[in-house]
Amino acid sequence: MKGRLQYLIWVGIITSFATYITGIPINAYYDAPSPGHSWSSVMLSGKPNHAIYWGLVQSTLGIILDLYIFIIPLPILYQLKLWTRKRIYVAAVFSTAFLGVVANVVSLVYRVMIIKDRMDGTWYLYAILLCTVVELNIAIIVCSMPGFVKFVRLHGGRWASAASRWSKNSTRGESRSSSGFSKMYSLMTGRTEPVVTFDPQQRPLAPPQVAYHRAYRSLQPETNMPDGQYELMESGSRDLPTSHSHDPYTSWLTD
Repeated sequence: MKGRLQYLIWVGIITSFATYITGIPINAYYDAPSPGHSWSSVMLSGKPNHAIYWGLVQSTLGIILDLYIFIIPLPILYQLKLWTRKRIYVAAVFSTAFLGVVANVVSLVYRVMIIKDRMDGTWYLYAILLCTVVELNIAIIVCSMPGFVKFVRLHGGRWASAASRWSKNSTRGESRSSSGFSKMYSLMTGRTEPVVTFDPQQRPLAPPQVAYHRAYRSLQPETNMPDGQYELMESGSRDLPTSHSHDPYTSWLTD
């Protein structure tokens, strides 16, 4: 199996080299200016560019090579004695190369459109170049992914601890800003801002100096408040009412 795999790898390398290296002399012959002429003369000459047809052949062979490279490691992955989860993970890493096949197919579509529409070939040319860049970047990502996974396993603990410290520092900063706001409030108003907390049963637990009570009359004289409204008062500043009627909808505030 090992010797056969090496044979298949060398076949892929030689075929890929022959497919892409031949594009250099073909493009140099049809697209390069003649001696003594400028590049603009090539653009304005109007002669047919036969290198476009080789682009179709090259793109088709590239799709076949991408599928060939994608299929080669699958038997090896199947024979590995790994847990099912680990095997799926490794297959997912290599299946990322299938995105390169998709980019090559899209490139082939735009190559066909160049032949059909000669009015503005540069529009389709840049789309082809974009697909080529995407294909090359996907190949780099697939080749680097196994090493990147090992790098994360070795140094990922440091990143996690740094992120944890950053999260703790940000939480402390928020608490400091909240305490600073309370101090500023007390300096400006001359009173402490009451803070009301809640227990798991959602009953308000007020500090000793704060109490909720049902108010039928506001703090301002000769100003009545509608029935059912409540206000927050400090127990030290005014006397709380000694008794009140029991209301089942508001008893959780006063009981």
